[in-house]
Amino acid sequence: MIMILQTIDWPDVVVGALVAALVGGIGFCVKLLIKYHLARQSILPYGKGTWYSAEYDSKGNVPKERRVTYLKVSMKPSLFGRVKVQCIEQLNPEEKPDKTGWIVEGRIQNGVLIGEWRTTVKDTIRFGSAMLRFLDNGRAVGYWIGVRGFDPPLYGYWIMSKDYDNLKSIISGAVPPGAFEMIDVAKRVADFERGSRGSRV
Repeated sequence: MIMILQTIDWPDVVVGALVAALVGGIGFCVKLLIKYHLARQSILPYGKGTWYSAEYDSKGNVPKERRVTYLKVSMKPSLFGRVKVQCIEQLNPEEKPDKTGWIVEGRIQNGVLIGEWRTTVKDTIRFGSAMLRFLDNGRAVGYWIGVRGFDPPLYGYWIMSKDYDNLKSIISGAVPPGAFEMIDVAKRVADFERGSRGSRV
């Protein structure tokens, strides 16, 4: 065994290993740059940077008419080739005292952001999926679905605009929170299982 080790040209082995590691590292970095570039290109037609977001928000004991949360968000590419939408600031905390914050990461395909979201609020367990269709007027519309802890899934609308005043006008005129109907699917299924008439789906 010692004789075999003595016959190995250690300087060449070390240099070869370093070259292989360097080539592998460069290849990995190039791959990341390509993914980042593709993600950035997918965002550009719709508007990279600051957006304003409104979502149907059922958190807290608030009247149905106040179940909307406004957020300032940023949309940008990530190093791993994904599109990231991240909350910067909650804009109506006086109406929605329960803090809201999240990150959505996904991809844009045929003008639709398809992604997964997770809360950024400390000591909370909230996560889910989201889909958002970009329109040609600096707006985007879609839905989120998610779970809170071990509760059944919830869902709601998700609307974004490049202009905050425009977003508030849309919410008050087109989709006021008081008019949005959300069906408790878990309750209906439970009622169905119990044989409760009138709740069957």
